[in-house]
Amino acid sequence: MSVGGPAQPPSSRRPRSFDTHAGAVFREGDRIIICTDEASLKAKNTRRDPRVALSILDLQDPYTEAPLHGRVEERRPDRDLKLVDAVAQKYTGKPFPMRNPEGRVALVIEAEKARYVKIPFEHSAPAYRA
Repeated sequence: MSVGGPAQPPSSRRPRSFDTHAGAVFREGDRIIICTDEASLKAKNTRRDPRVALSILDLQDPYTEAPLHGRVEERRPDRDLKLVDAVAQKYTGKPFPMRNPEGRVALVIEAEKARYVKIPFEHSAPAYRA
């Protein structure tokens, strides 16, 4: 499993209120990048408290997970949408569809604690009932 895999893994942050915020992440070397808007709850909460907890899942096998704890060490403005477009191009082959650059920011996360978990279940698509 790799953070740089073919699909976007979810991320979440658990602030004091115990609300969870999910979103796409990508890797830059050993750091995790989350592109968001400065007005989002993720950005507001990490400004107040930079600690984050992420759970990165393998979309081909959701029983494979990399949970990690870290902190937002850098906030990069993304007014020209270069960072978010690079992520969108990598995973979808298209530029990011929402083109309002106002307030775009990339949260750069340094992992402090990470591990790999593989639950021994076999993944198969769920059966849908009509």
